Amino acid sequence: MHVKRKPLVASEGAAVMAVVLVIVALAGGLLAVLAIENFTTLMLEVPLTVFGWHAPILPLGVVVLLSCLLGALLLYSVSVLSALRDRRALAKLRRRVAELEQAQGALTTQRYAPWLTAPLPAIQAKQPPTLPSASKRMRWDAPRLFAGHASKR
Repeated sequence: MHVKRKPLVASEGAAVMAVVLVIVALAGGLLAVLAIENFTTLMLEVPLTVFGWHAPILPLGVVVLLSCLLGALLLYSVSVLSALRDRRALAKLRRRVAELEQAQGALTTQRYAPWLTAPLPAIQAKQPPTLPSASKRMRWDAPRLFAGHASKR
């Protein structure tokens, strides 16, 4: 008897998130070990000069942490500006789609609204031509039609 087992994760997205979580935890652990092993190096006090401005003497670890935070802040601001530009473009495209759908609806109403059209009074509608009766129609005889073609081979 074959027993059906439940999968370990509910979906593929949950599996990806679990893998990302494990990678982030390993990277954080590795950084913590490096910081503990090199604590004396991170506590070295370094002078920092930026465009002539002399910052107070800070430990190297604080300088590295501040530079990472500044980089994250810059990345966040650039992504926010990009998202705002995309939002404006999306709103403009949605308005354009609404205009085109409205125009298409107007054309569909004109095409499929026969009660809005009226026949001209001076024109009489002609009757469509009728087909000839079955006795007057030409009969097609397949063997006779293809007999000449077969003899040419």
